[in-house]
Amino acid sequence: LFLISELLNILQIFNHLVNVCRVKYTAFVHFIHKCIHLTRLFEKVHFYKQNEGRCGGVRKTDSADLTGQRFGRLTCIEQAPGRGTSGQRYWYCLCDCGNRTKVAEPHLKNGHTKSCGCLRKEVNKDKSIDLTGRRYGRLKVIRPASLQAAGNRKQYWECLCDCGKTIICSKDSLRRGDNRSCGCLGIEQRKENMKQAIHFVDGTCLERIACREPASNNTSGRRGVYRRGNDRWRAVIGFRGKVHNLGTYEKFEDAVRAREEAEEKLYDTFLEEHAASAGS
Repeated sequence: LFLISELLNILQIFNHLVNVCRVKYTAFVHFIHKCIHLTRLFEKVHFYKQNEGRCGGVRKTDSADLTGQRFGRLTCIEQAPGRGTSGQRYWYCLCDCGNRTKVAEPHLKNGHTKSCGCLRKEVNKDKSIDLTGRRYGRLKVIRPASLQAAGNRKQYWECLCDCGKTIICSKDSLRRGDNRSCGCLGIEQRKENMKQAIHFVDGTCLERIACREPASNNTSGRRGVYRRGNDRWRAVIGFRGKVHNLGTYEKFEDAVRAREEAEEKLYDTFLEEHAASAGS
């Protein structure tokens, strides 16, 4: 028992020493990492201080003098004062069209800027298509319209509709088929669609008498029943182009009952007869 107790004491002491060494080693490693980080930071600060330029960053080696050199339609005249946020130089250039412009040096060298902007205008003009005299549906193109806004590259054309009205449309809407008239074609199509969707027989709309739901402007909640000024209820029904008075009642329920009886007698019978004749 004595030997076991002594052995346990030795193990506890050894474990304590291991923990102390681990802590010391970890602190030593952190100390070394901090030293390396501070050394690198000092080297960076020293490098920037030695190479600090007017823009506050690292001074970039100036390239050759571009005076007299041509880049597309631009001829460099002289270097402009100041630099960009990245330290790039700017040059005053003279375009072949006579305009003077200021361009960043990288844009000159990589071909991003080749003119004062006149080249792009000419290219866009060459891409334009003359639509004068062409027909698109009911529209005949008359002349270009002066609706070109700043920054808007769409081309607009004045067109004459077959109905006699003039309308201005964009080139894209004409070629895609979005505009085929001044609006008269859509109105005629909607009227035709309504004629096909609604069927009239003997002056009576079949769809209307088949639907017993009240209209949106109905105030009583029942079609054909409304309140009069003397707090009485009147019931009416329309059939074959005429309005039939079903009477005036003191109670709303009596007016509704009169309307329902008239619907059953007139509407339901008429619908059944039409269905039978259509089936035969």
